[in-house]
Amino acid sequence: MGSRYITVLDRHTGNVLWDRQALYSFRHNTLIAGGDKVFCIDGLSPAKMAIMTRRGIGFDSKPRLLALDARTGKKLWVDDRDVFGTWLGYSEEYDVLLQAGARAGDRAFDEVNKGMAAYRGTSGESLWRSDESYDGPPILYHNRIITQTGGANQRARLAKTFQLLTGQRVTTEHPLTGETIPWQWVRFKGCNTAIASEHLLTFRSASAAYVDLSSSQGTTSIGGFKSGCTSNLIAADGVLNAPDYTRTCICSYQNQTSLALVHFPAGDPRFPGVETWSFDSLPPPKSPRPVKRVGINFGAPGNRLAPNGTLWLEYPSVGGPSPDIPVQVKTENPKLFRHHVSRVENRDMHHRKALSWVWASGLEGVKTITIRPFIQPNTPDVNSRGDVQAFKKNALDRTIKDMLPGAGGSFESPQPFTVRLYFAEVDRIEMGKRVFDVVLQGKDALKDFDIAAETRGKGGGIMKEFKNVPIKDTLHVALRGKTGPTAPPLICGIELTAEE
Repeated sequence: MGSRYITVLDRHTGNVLWDRQALYSFRHNTLIAGGDKVFCIDGLSPAKMAIMTRRGIGFDSKPRLLALDARTGKKLWVDDRDVFGTWLGYSEEYDVLLQAGARAGDRAFDEVNKGMAAYRGTSGESLWRSDESYDGPPILYHNRIITQTGGANQRARLAKTFQLLTGQRVTTEHPLTGETIPWQWVRFKGCNTAIASEHLLTFRSASAAYVDLSSSQGTTSIGGFKSGCTSNLIAADGVLNAPDYTRTCICSYQNQTSLALVHFPAGDPRFPGVETWSFDSLPPPKSPRPVKRVGINFGAPGNRLAPNGTLWLEYPSVGGPSPDIPVQVKTENPKLFRHHVSRVENRDMHHRKALSWVWASGLEGVKTITIRPFIQPNTPDVNSRGDVQAFKKNALDRTIKDMLPGAGGSFESPQPFTVRLYFAEVDRIEMGKRVFDVVLQGKDALKDFDIAAETRGKGGGIMKEFKNVPIKDTLHVALRGKTGPTAPPLICGIELTAEE
């Protein structure tokens, strides 16, 4: 959509302050105000100009990028050098004007999805140009440019993020390996556009969802309701508002209502029941890469980043894409359990950074667990075009049988790891009714281990830590139940941390 005129009014009196006629058209997505200036592009998109050129229609002048004084309409500066954009954004914080595109599935056919250019807002000085492709519209978030993503139920492109002042890719630390990787995010089925507040990137990914911009790049779902077909997850004054924008939508969701949500700080004892689970679109390596720390959370509904920096991965994988850490579990009459975190009381006073949600789920009937602490390349959730696909497996019956065929990765010599094993007796089985031994790397680690006895029969979780566990290629954990009428062994989680 575009207009032939810009007219500026005094908002107090309604009097016209000034107006300007376009040589071609003022595209609405390129008309913005900030810093006492009005920025706009007077021209047609490259796609429309190409169509008109093929029809024999010529152009007397090039598209122009204009900066006008907001009160007088006076021309402050003009740039007609390779003006291609179909969208403008302005950061008052950094006085940077961004020329880009807003290509998306619900936008005009001629929207640009390649190239960015940044200018100094006050002078028009060119700061940088880029030929990167992306989905839009971009979001200006402090010193970052966050682009969009979204696609089908099973596949979506990774969203790129750029530095506002240089155009370079924003990077972060891989939570498993410590290596430098691009900061990117992803969502799946969603018909609105992501928007940002100070702490959250909010959008639809099937259900309502968000990325916590202050801590991680994992995509977290807010289950139970669908956010609007238009962006409606609006953070304001500490409240996440979600007015119902779905009255004409035929998608089936549990709740169709307006609601508001407030933040419960993680770890606050007043709010023990808050659970947040994510999926993580971390880029796969070109070859197996050793992890510095990782948690395997049996039976969990998603991934979760712990306060100490450990990324806990769900097993089996049911919630979305995750880094590919090969895990093989052998069982006898396996049973997964999953409870709300309020079901678990932490009685492990020695583990100060208690992770009650790790103990809220687990796997019973375990005989052996083998973990190869190496991220595998070319994981099944990324195809040859770089698209992320929903990481799905046929749940327990497939996942527990075989380690990923061809899984690789090995240290030149055994490396020491700290291994933490998490157990919980959430079914309140009496002392002496579930007793088993634990063997690490072929050596006895726990003899006659009784979770109920360790937790004084009050339920809840216990963590056992073992230092200097040598790992050359795999960690092998065996749980050996006692003969007789005792409950089978169970485990909730395994955490590995490489020792310096």
